[in-house]
Amino acid sequence: RQIELLESGQSVARETRVWNDELGESRPARIKETGNDYRYFPDPDIRPIEITDKDIARLQARLPEIIDNRRKSLLDQGISEDYADTLLGRKDLLDYFTKVVDITAKPIEVANWIMVDLLKYTKNTVSSIEEIITVENFAEIIDRVSSGDITRANGKILLDECIKTGKEVSTLVVELDLMGEVNKKDIVD
Repeated sequence: RQIELLESGQSVARETRVWNDELGESRPARIKETGNDYRYFPDPDIRPIEITDKDIARLQARLPEIIDNRRKSLLDQGISEDYADTLLGRKDLLDYFTKVVDITAKPIEVANWIMVDLLKYTKNTVSSIEEIITVENFAEIIDRVSSGDITRANGKILLDECIKTGKEVSTLVVELDLMGEVNKKDIVD
């Protein structure tokens, strides 16, 4: 309505309008002559607030990333749409993923390990994911598998034992003799 008035060369009146449901339009209810009619005057008891560029920058730094940007970032890293949606659906999972990727720099592997191997441990627990296995231990398992120090099957054994016992990965690798492609446990079984 206001755009049409301005485009036709008319001015927009300072007024309060009410909606008429029968006609499907608004109509003037009260004309306001000055800004004071809108109560636009300073309150003497409230000091003016001065916001600096530094304040704005500090507040902007604390804002979370827009979800569409975060989704695009995940997809750009090679994460599948399903995995990206799952990560974005749980803040704790996304935060955990981000911390592990900061250590390993292997986003696809981290997403795969979280979705395929780690999520099953979170189903019947109220614990945070970091209470199940630390970021450092999880990252170390992924790094060891990626580098070929241990096999994927041994990585799963290591993950399970790490979660059950809470021991460090480096300790469990030695205790369980999981180095290389074959280990004593594979030969005995």
